[in-house]
Amino acid sequence: MKKIVSIVLALVLALSLSSAVAFADVVKPTSTTPLGSLTGISSVVIEDTTASYWRDSNTGLGTKYIRAELPSSSKTEYDLRHATVVITTTGAVPSITGYTGSLTGTNEYTFSGVDLFNNAYTVTVSSNSYTLAAGLADGQVGISSSDPLLLNGTMESTTLNFYGSCQNNPYMGNPYYSSGWTFISYFFSATLPTGTSLSSVSGSFTLPSGASLSGAGQTSYTSGTANWNFSSNNAVTLTNGSDTRVYTPKLAVTGQTVLVKKSNYDINLTELKNSSYYQDSTIKAKADAIETAWTAYISQEHTFNSGSSVMDIMEAFITWASTTTNTATGTYYFTGTSNTSGGTYLSCLNGLDASDCGYMAGYMYADDPNGYYWTSTSNHSSMATVGANDYTFTNSTVIVWFYTVDFMNWFNW
Repeated sequence: MKKIVSIVLALVLALSLSSAVAFADVVKPTSTTPLGSLTGISSVVIEDTTASYWRDSNTGLGTKYIRAELPSSSKTEYDLRHATVVITTTGAVPSITGYTGSLTGTNEYTFSGVDLFNNAYTVTVSSNSYTLAAGLADGQVGISSSDPLLLNGTMESTTLNFYGSCQNNPYMGNPYYSSGWTFISYFFSATLPTGTSLSSVSGSFTLPSGASLSGAGQTSYTSGTANWNFSSNNAVTLTNGSDTRVYTPKLAVTGQTVLVKKSNYDINLTELKNSSYYQDSTIKAKADAIETAWTAYISQEHTFNSGSSVMDIMEAFITWASTTTNTATGTYYFTGTSNTSGGTYLSCLNGLDASDCGYMAGYMYADDPNGYYWTSTSNHSSMATVGANDYTFTNSTVIVWFYTVDFMNWFNW
């Protein structure tokens, strides 16, 4: 659970909630309770994943949820958008709002092409109504060879690495989360040959049948070698029929360097300092020491090799702070433990642990041209669902690490 606070979110996706019950001024759910069964239903299977049943704290005893979390290792948002839902009842014919099912076995009804990507629906069996929703499990997204939005390619004779990352809210279908619950970002990365200009990169993409690509200087690319402009991290959008997927480049050039300075890489502890946790003298001392060390470190610009990750820079800072003496104290800037879990997750910085301020707390980072800001759960710095060790730092990114006391606030949840 804690690992999800090390990644950040870039996409805000739409929700269409269809429900038999209207909720006004819904409060945030604080817990969910598993239910052993639902009246009239024997089982619900979504894309080969058996659903489970839940009741949330904020929507009352009468609202019951049918939820399935598909494996992100083998499923994508395409599978959610075109989901097959199989409902087996104890005898009655079920219905899903807006969809027609067909009998495929004894009391087994199949509904095809149900768009469950951040959409919830009412399932009715006799006089009983339930909310149906689904999502993808947290983690790296596996794109199958048959996915109609699969992208492959090479740039400057270098094979590109394509990957996705997902962040999923377990309260799938809950009306409090009107902006959605499943957030997926897709990327491609490579270190290109010396001398490559990112404003004019020669390369080609392999697209699924019937698909086209736009962005980075192209409008309706389908095949062949073309020049691409990736100088500003320009994304490309793959379109196939009514479906689209955005791929964001993370490209580096061999021999080039990136310059790290406060304007493009920062640590911000504002949220922690504005919380009640900061009144604890031990937490305050650790946080203040982090700020002091970072201020000293970033007072000068630092040069890193092209292709360095966001975590590489954090680890370089930790090494510096742990081996450099603060002349004001006569000790190293960092005297506490720091832990990046081998580069995969920042869990502790100078003794300030991810769990020191509650189970919803921890370190996160944003990549937003406006830097760090938060005014509400729907207005804050942009997040991207990819770990810091997989996120290439470029001269066009603006990275801000921060310590949150409630990571849920940063996912539009």
